[in-house]
Amino acid sequence: MNPLDVLGLFEPYAALGQDREPVTDAELLSQVSYVDALVHLLSRIRTDFAHTLGVAPMEAIPFDGSVRNWLDAIDPGGIRQHVSEYGGITLSNLSAQLAENRLDPELAIIASRFAGVSSASGLVVSGLVTEQEAGWPIYGRVNALSELGDVELIDLVSARLEFLRRQTKKQVDAENAAVNYLETLG
Repeated sequence: MNPLDVLGLFEPYAALGQDREPVTDAELLSQVSYVDALVHLLSRIRTDFAHTLGVAPMEAIPFDGSVRNWLDAIDPGGIRQHVSEYGGITLSNLSAQLAENRLDPELAIIASRFAGVSSASGLVVSGLVTEQEAGWPIYGRVNALSELGDVELIDLVSARLEFLRRQTKKQVDAENAAVNYLETLG
């Protein structure tokens, strides 16, 4: 049985049985990691890179930052406030979940409904069901990436790298703070 059909038997997921909207290109692109975007860009720029890199499967969902990417991609405006209000969660707790690259399935469904996209997509990015179980096209992410123009692809790579930069800087700052703290104590 399809997990979405089974989940649809339970109250919080009742809409899953009726709500089978196709995944949008924005959602598909939100699930492209910086590595996959870079590989695609390099392959497009130089064909010898494409031959050297070969055909590698895209990074599995969820990957680091994928939940935040998805929420940003479907946001018609004010989605975090809406999820917080209707999900009974504070904005700080929602931010903490996004920082941990997770989103409770109930909150993913609230976000999906607010944005007018398939609730199944929220369950994919939260790691509850697979792309195939949610009815995403087999090569949907690859095809969406291939359909981007050069400038759009560079913008996508740039956005992913900026997220990686911020994340790495936070990690380095936290490590430096820990070292300073230990030196102060020692």
